[in-house]
Amino acid sequence: PILSGAADVVIGDRQVGSIEHFSPLKKALQHVGSGVVRWASETDVPDTVSGFRALSREAALRLFVTTDFSYTVENLIQAGKKGLTVTTVPIAINIVDRPSRLHQGNWNFIKRQASIIARTYTTYEPLKTFSYIAAAFAAFGLIALGRAAYVFIGRRLQWFEQSLSNDQALLVGAILMVLAVFIFLMGLLADRIGGVRRLDEEQLYRLRARDVADEQWRRELNARLDTLEQKVEKASEDSSVLGR
Repeated sequence: PILSGAADVVIGDRQVGSIEHFSPLKKALQHVGSGVVRWASETDVPDTVSGFRALSREAALRLFVTTDFSYTVENLIQAGKKGLTVTTVPIAINIVDRPSRLHQGNWNFIKRQASIIARTYTTYEPLKTFSYIAAAFAAFGLIALGRAAYVFIGRRLQWFEQSLSNDQALLVGAILMVLAVFIFLMGLLADRIGGVRRLDEEQLYRLRARDVADEQWRRELNARLDTLEQKVEKASEDSSVLGR
């Protein structure tokens, strides 16, 4: 797909469900984790943590690695958010009977990959992320305020005893609503910071592209100079033979 121009990123699908030396727990965790990454990256990749990958030149210039643990999830989310075409090809793998060099067990891997997913998704969707969190606080705040209003109206209509207090629900609801507004404002600020990051990434992309173009130009120039030098040497040899 890379050579034919049909895709920018191609991931080798290890077909985890058919790998015999993977335990049922590992297969289940792989399935759930890949589902989360597909949702975060808006791609349709069955094996999201596969390290067998091919990238076009454009994709290699566009993608950046900021984590020191594993690039696979981060790059996939980046590719999805940047509109690169991602596809997969089925591959077979060899059985490796040794401990992983990347992590110290399944739970360590899950913990570190979860932090990468959260950080990368928040980087490219800050307003949406903070809005989700703010909506959760607002929902509980509205429930608490609804409870306070219900008690207040009930006391007015003499449904409840006058001694029944709604102070706690009112206080909790007010605090949760203030937190919801504060978190949403943080999301707006993070979204503006994300805009600056996108500009920085575009500048870095153009610097990379210029370096690649300059390197290609130097190679072509050197090739032409070598060809010209060979022609001059051949012409000199021919002149020497004719002179004799």
